[in-house]
Formats: sequence, C-alpha cells, structure tokens
Amino acid sequence: MNKYVFRHMGALYRDYLSKMRRKYFYLKNTYQLRLKNRPTHVDVNDWKFLVNLWSEATYKDKSNKAKTSRGKRSMPAYSGTKSYARLRNQIEEKTGNEPSRLESQIEQLKKRREEGDVTSDDEVELLQKLEQTIKESNERVDEAKMEAIKQVEASQNGV
Repeated sequence: MNKYVFRHMGALYRDYLSKMRRKYFYLKNTYQLRLKNRPTHVDVNDWKFLVNLWSEATYKDKSNKAKTSRGKRSMPAYSGTKSYARLRNQIEEKTGNEPSRLESQIEQLKKRREEGDVTSDDEVELLQKLEQTIKESNERVDEAKMEAIKQVEASQNGV
C-alpha cells in the first residue's frame, strides 16, 4: 500500500510544481523578472534552482515533446472516479499479483464497457487487440515454461 501512497504523493508534487510554474514563472518574460516573481513560501535558492531548470533548453525540449505526445492521445488519461493506483491495488488484492499498467487499463476499459461508458469504437477495438495480444503473450510464456521444465527434466534424467 505504501508504494501507492508514494506514487500519489509524487503526482501531487508534480501537480504543485506545474501550478507554481504557470502562476509565477510563465507570467514573466525575462530571467530577472522571473527571479523576482518568487512565491513567498519558496526559498530564494530553491526558486533560483527552479527558474534555472525551467529555463534550460533541454527542459523546454522535453516539455514540448511531452505536450505533443499528450495531444496525440486517442484515449483519455483518466479512469473515472477511481485512480489507476486504486484500481491496481484492487486487482493485486484480487489476483495476488501486481498488475502491469496495461492490465490496469484493460480492466478499466472493461468496466467502462460494462457500464456503457465506452466513448468510441476505437476503445472497444483497442481493448480487443490488447486482450488478444496478452492472451498470445501468455501462451508463448506458458510454452517457454513447459520447454524449460522439459529441459530440466531431461538434464536430470541424463545425470
């Protein structure tokens, strides 16, 4: 359960930085004005570090790349009222294994489909493709496990 709390704390911290960047950093055009526009609750050295970080070309490039990627999404980045962390926790409690991000999204899509809340045919098609891919992947893993067992048995019989 702690890992979900820490993930949520990380998300809250990133959200806090994002809001602070919008409120205090982007409103000013020059480096000096941005330094002077420091929030009162932030230490001078910390603010200078953040202004320098947000002003770096590599940071701007990474931010622009992420912005472009978010614009290309065909599916929503939310799971309704339940966070993906809570959903993963419930799946883990039910199955005993920590689900992958993909398995969590599949479960959420299934839930939305059952409730009649699937927003597009693309989501239904994607869900079917994902389920088929996982099924095929599991079959390959099972075959590989069986082959490994056969090899171990063969080596034990040969010894």
